[in-house]
Amino acid sequence: MKTLEELHEAIPILDLHSQAFWMAIQAAQSKYGQQDCRLIRAINYIVEGRVKIHDDGKSATVEGHGEFPYTVHANGTCNCADAQTRVGSWRCKHSLATGLIRKMRIIYETLKLQEMQERENDELYAVMG
Repeated sequence: MKTLEELHEAIPILDLHSQAFWMAIQAAQSKYGQQDCRLIRAINYIVEGRVKIHDDGKSATVEGHGEFPYTVHANGTCNCADAQTRVGSWRCKHSLATGLIRKMRIIYETLKLQEMQERENDELYAVMG
């Protein structure tokens, strides 16, 4: 498992996708803590390609280290043993990984829209010039 520092070196901010990736991670760090081991594992699951978002865009299958994959439902609940024994706002690493991907997608779409609007504004100013 890579640390956040190792991941940051491996995934530089080069485009909107990587920018959205790190912005979602920063938001999660603010909520769950800088070195939360569940969060670090969730990020590694994403980087390793272990999270498959379903067609509904909200639920997912996560290939953990166990024998069978885990299902994270649209409401964030997971069928892993860890999630079954905890209550409240606590989330397992599978649910965190799925939530991070959903957050990344939202951030990416927002960044893409902002970039498009900036381009349109630049073109408008050039025409009005």
